Amino acid sequence: MKWIKNLEVNLQEVLKSGLTAFILKVIGAGLSFAFNVAVARLLGAEGTGLYFLALSIATISSLLSRVGLDHALLRFVSGYAAHKEWGKVKSVYAFSIKFVIVSSIIVSLLLFVAAPYIATFIFNKTDLAEPLRWMALSILPLSMLSLNAESLKGLKNIRDAMLVNGVGLPLMNLIIIYSMATQVVIVDVFWSYLIASTSVSIFGLWRWKVSMREYSSPKAAFNTQDLIESCKQLFGVSIVRSVVIQWGPLIFLGVWSSAVDTAIFGAAARLSGLLGFVLVSMNQIMAPKFAELFALDDMETLENIARKVAFGNFVLVSPFFIVCIFAGDLIMGLFGPEFSTSGDVLLVLAIGIFVSGLMGSVGNILIMSGNEKTFWHISILSAFILIVSCILFIPDFGVLGAAWAATLAIITNNLLAAYHARKKLSVQVLPIFRRIR
Repeated sequence: MKWIKNLEVNLQEVLKSGLTAFILKVIGAGLSFAFNVAVARLLGAEGTGLYFLALSIATISSLLSRVGLDHALLRFVSGYAAHKEWGKVKSVYAFSIKFVIVSSIIVSLLLFVAAPYIATFIFNKTDLAEPLRWMALSILPLSMLSLNAESLKGLKNIRDAMLVNGVGLPLMNLIIIYSMATQVVIVDVFWSYLIASTSVSIFGLWRWKVSMREYSSPKAAFNTQDLIESCKQLFGVSIVRSVVIQWGPLIFLGVWSSAVDTAIFGAAARLSGLLGFVLVSMNQIMAPKFAELFALDDMETLENIARKVAFGNFVLVSPFFIVCIFAGDLIMGLFGPEFSTSGDVLLVLAIGIFVSGLMGSVGNILIMSGNEKTFWHISILSAFILIVSCILFIPDFGVLGAAWAATLAIITNNLLAAYHARKKLSVQVLPIFRRIR
């Protein structure tokens, strides 16, 4: 059968790219873990809390300045590349880069000016003002880094995409921070982040130009309206997933709790992210493949690949989840003695990552198939659950309540995405509900 032949060819491509992504993701996860441990030990729990808080605000600001263009670029570059429309690839990339450069500069200036007011009137932490101002300067390089990484994924250049948005930033941060004097203060960490993000964003721009060098087609007009419509939905999805769900609990803790609680949640969130590094790496290589198969109307191959990858994610993520069950306190203790009794926070967050692994890449399937609006509605409901849970849980349970709020939102998001992938596309990826063929 034709779909079996297609499946074999595409699986070979996925496995080859997946191995590269897996190796680089492991390296990036290890480097990120090492950098976070270094920051925690150099700054202590209170300084680390300020670092995570300033980083979250800068990351959110960068996301706002991208207005969903990074995720839209992945879809459009993948679709145009599948049909060999290289002129359109160049045009949609150039349009997005120019727009984001302007918006990032504006957002960066606004945050730089507003930093003292945000620190004093929102978080009641005057020590946050100076770190926040320095971190505001990282918004432009962070935005450029993200756009170039997603564009490289669209060209199936997974290695360079992972180096840009996975390995490069923590590696450069570690090199810079350890090249400084022994006595490191919090501002040094933010200088390190600015230099590292700028260097990696320049590397990403260079790799994009190298990747496109062989395609001599002149720029061609693309459907700008389609890009704008896609951005509207994906921007909303990004706000909900990357701001409300990912950073929301930490922001609520910053407002209602201590810097120590904020540091514990930030450390646990990054550790739980290590649990999901297999899932993330597979999602990163599968998104352009889903976009390509949907553009070619090969839904049968798409479903079979998605189901097999989901099962592989589940098998590989499970051991990391088990480690969190039995050694959570020990792992958290690596950040310092103030973190050594917070293994329960890590375990609760790990539950959400485990469920994400079980569900597979259902969110990416909806986005890459043009169902951004459906995923936007799913994300809104998930965000509502997170906000209500934070309001109910954090005042009484502190950092553990924040962890449960985040996990409930992630589980809701994945369950609903799986349901709609089945309903709208007849794609079933849940390995526990359907036998692997």
